[in-house]
Amino acid sequence: MRKNVIKKKIITFVIVAILILGIFLVAFYFVKKSNSGTDSIMVTIEEANKELENYTFSEHDNLTFDCTVKNTDISKVVTFKSSHNLGEATDEEAQKCKDLIYLISGETVDESMREYYEGMSGTAIYYGENSGGEYYTGGTFITWKHDDADADMNERVVEKVLDPNDDLSGVSYKVSGEDYPVEEAIEYCDDYIEKNLTGYFNDGEELKLTDIAVVKSEYYEDYEYVMHYAHMIDGVAVDDCGITANADDYMHESYFELTLNAKDDIQFFNNRCYYQMEEVEDVKEIIPLSQAEQILSDTLSSNGGYKVSECELKYCCYVESGLDVFSEEYESEWLKGSYTYEPMWSFTLQNYEGQNYEANYLKFRTAYVNAITGEVIYYDMNSDTLERYEYQE
Repeated sequence: MRKNVIKKKIITFVIVAILILGIFLVAFYFVKKSNSGTDSIMVTIEEANKELENYTFSEHDNLTFDCTVKNTDISKVVTFKSSHNLGEATDEEAQKCKDLIYLISGETVDESMREYYEGMSGTAIYYGENSGGEYYTGGTFITWKHDDADADMNERVVEKVLDPNDDLSGVSYKVSGEDYPVEEAIEYCDDYIEKNLTGYFNDGEELKLTDIAVVKSEYYEDYEYVMHYAHMIDGVAVDDCGITANADDYMHESYFELTLNAKDDIQFFNNRCYYQMEEVEDVKEIIPLSQAEQILSDTLSSNGGYKVSECELKYCCYVESGLDVFSEEYESEWLKGSYTYEPMWSFTLQNYEGQNYEANYLKFRTAYVNAITGEVIYYDMNSDTLERYEYQE
């Protein structure tokens, strides 16, 4: 009898020991899992920011840098979401569309000039006699005057792309029959935005002029200026590289631009693929640039030579669509979702070994390193190619 009791105690002890060991192993697994991946290369925002002071890029066999880091102050970093579609266009949003049309053209439009299109329930659209506009519930808007003002950029030739940080004194092109100094055009556009358009953007957000395209159009004599602005959130730009409304996966772009086809005369502006910031969360740690460039070099082909012409931390949004944008499913299902914006190190690439790089300023070959997950995204707008690579320790 006593032996049976001892035997039962031993069995009970073994079972308890096994359970404790199992719990320990499970706990160890999750602790190990939580400390794996990118944890070992993450640093605080303060440390990542400190690193950018007088930053020098490393040498790589397949990667060279013909640039400096654009934003050297990343003291605040967040993630956020933005709804695709916020429902039917409201009367207030319709009025905003009318106001923008009047601003650019002086023409007053009414409800008789409103257009309705299937699949665009969240858009207020008006066509006047010599102007028009579209206002989307997310804050995107496009406004123009003259019948041909919304011509596709692909029908224009980009003669030159100017950097506003360069010395542009004395740089001038003939626009609508007269010389128009670029610096004067910049001053006019900056003043125009400040006086007329700041109320159309998120509170605390700034616009930063990133480049000026000198464009030759088949519609006008001489040249046009296209002013390209980035949306800035506490010093970090929202990514402007991408083509939204693609049936496949894509990077969701957002930017603001103005087109002048005469001196101090704006004929078109576009607040492209805007966003309303929701579920904003502070980011405490990120992958620093030094680690990001190494990750990128390890991921890119060792047989190709890539030159980086721009580098900065941006808020980027990868969209996995899987739906045809012209289908009923896109309107009913996809637009109900939301975008997620995350900080990524953005590297604008130029391959200098035998490949022609199309010099359209809207067409980029860009690689991204997600500053949280370490994932690399390679996006070539010229060939509409997107490739993703998981982080490898």
